[in-house]
Amino acid sequence: MATDSQDCRSMGAGTGQALVVARDAGMRRRRARSFEFVTFEARSGEVLALVGEERPPLRDLVYALAGLVMPTEGSLAVCGEERAQRGGARPRIARQRPARGTLGVSALTGVAVPSDVLTVEEAVAQEFSLWGRKTTASAEDVLGYLASFELATEVDRRIGELGPEGRVRLSAALAFVCRPRVALVDLTDPFAAGLAAADGAALVRMLGRHARACACAAIVATTDLAVARAADGACGIDLASAEALAPQEDDAR
Repeated sequence: MATDSQDCRSMGAGTGQALVVARDAGMRRRRARSFEFVTFEARSGEVLALVGEERPPLRDLVYALAGLVMPTEGSLAVCGEERAQRGGARPRIARQRPARGTLGVSALTGVAVPSDVLTVEEAVAQEFSLWGRKTTASAEDVLGYLASFELATEVDRRIGELGPEGRVRLSAALAFVCRPRVALVDLTDPFAAGLAAADGAALVRMLGRHARACACAAIVATTDLAVARAADGACGIDLASAEALAPQEDDAR
């Protein structure tokens, strides 16, 4: 368990604004704990990796960050808005959604996933329209946006035909369409199934370029330590992951 935010930040001691701050955040589901004592800061212009051994606790943390559920313990603030409930015995569905444009979220199975019958260009064009960018963006702008996520050669392919690398790039592109202050990309979601570690690490580096360009914080959830180490900072949300990251952090000092 990571109980010290400095431990989670030492891979990249950034100076950007802290847009997401967790202090001993935890969640209990019925009688079992999902995650506990999670402490980190995600800063503008950086990528923070949240890494865990198992997907369910990461999924719950992603849902909490996305404003879908409320942690039951500690504090979790996104752009100054507290997400944790006080004195709750079990996580509740969040009643209040994040302010428009605060948070951009990648594909989340069961919540929001683009249809496999759409082409890559159609999926992003729909998202542009949803966020009001259609009135100011031409087709060339959409294609240019896709090119920035290395999807220029995939624009006419249907999503169901994409391999894991193409799917996660599209997923990331969807998260950034709203010009968010915080972009959340879940690499543990079934939409990203089969992604190789090298491709995941390359995606994290690409997200770093976008985070710096738009001065937002990018948060990536992963079970792969190699992917986590490509980020500016990493936080293990369970004891095993935190200990696995520790040698790398010591070297960085």
